[in-house]
Amino acid sequence: HSAWNGDYHLNINEQMLYWPANTVGLSEVFAPVMEFLREISSTGKLTAKEMYGCTGESSWVAHGFTDNELDTGLMGETQWSFCVT
Repeated sequence: HSAWNGDYHLNINEQMLYWPANTVGLSEVFAPVMEFLREISSTGKLTAKEMYGCTGESSWVAHGFTDNELDTGLMGETQWSFCVT
């Protein structure tokens, strides 16, 4: 196990990394994060249905953390995990 649980944080800190990308001419850095979001939205559809009863075609949810299996449920301490993105 890694010292930091090997998780990925989906809060504002991760989002802020991409805000200036277009402004500074680095739009190509969006490709990996967009692929990540496409992949996590698949597992997020099941989480949205099971946890919140959302069944819409475009409904999905990811909480504050995920891992290498793209888990979108509640992970870690609840106070941090409910950072819904």
